[in-house]
Amino acid sequence: MITTKLTPFGKQVRHYRIEADTTLGEMASTLGISSSYLSSLEVGRKPLSDLTVRSIVDYFRKKGINADDLVSLADRTRAAIKVDSLDDRSREMVATFARRVPTLSPEQRNLLNNELERFFNKGEK
Repeated sequence: MITTKLTPFGKQVRHYRIEADTTLGEMASTLGISSSYLSSLEVGRKPLSDLTVRSIVDYFRKKGINADDLVSLADRTRAAIKVDSLDDRSREMVATFARRVPTLSPEQRNLLNNELERFFNKGEK
């Protein structure tokens, strides 16, 4: 038997699928994608677009499951972030951030993450 490691995103999608009592094939069909593509998303062989993640969250919401945590899990799963649509100054900011994060202590990372969450969640409440 071949086993493939699921990404954090994939593990949670599978958990929600079981909770929703639906198969990979049924879910893929509803989303308008192939079963193999959905499986590839779960194991990280295909990149996750924001649109696909939102469609999956909405799919589970219609099944009565709050799957908002999939957005942050998708962020953890992504190996790269596209910046080509950003202006020069914003790309510079992202690059500087990415360069400096590895030099931060775990405490500094937690503090920064908490501040960023507070900053970006202000408009959502």
